[in-house]
Amino acid sequence: MLRTKLGGVIPENKVAGYPNILIERNGRSYYLEVKLAEEEKLDSSLRTFYYEPVELAKVKRDACHLIVGFIHKKKVVTGFKIVDASRIRVNLKCEFNTNNPELYKPENVVREYP
Repeated sequence: MLRTKLGGVIPENKVAGYPNILIERNGRSYYLEVKLAEEEKLDSSLRTFYYEPVELAKVKRDACHLIVGFIHKKKVVTGFKIVDASRIRVNLKCEFNTNNPELYKPENVVREYP
């Protein structure tokens, strides 16, 4: 639904894996990854994002990488955070990963509601 609303496409026609959506605007490319996060678990240190480089990767161009995190409480969306993926600190374990405290740090979020 979000992909359709934004006029985006599934990168490389592959549903699984990072990123979920590719959007083209004014000659620029944007890769979006969509996440859900429970309000009560935003401080959890469990891994909530990862990217594993693979031979047939969906990332094929220079682009802005954004993570859209929809925050919910009891399955009702209460807000969102848009994160610039270039700002998050990740751990390398043959994959890039992070947890909610790092992903949603105020300095990483470029826009949010409420």
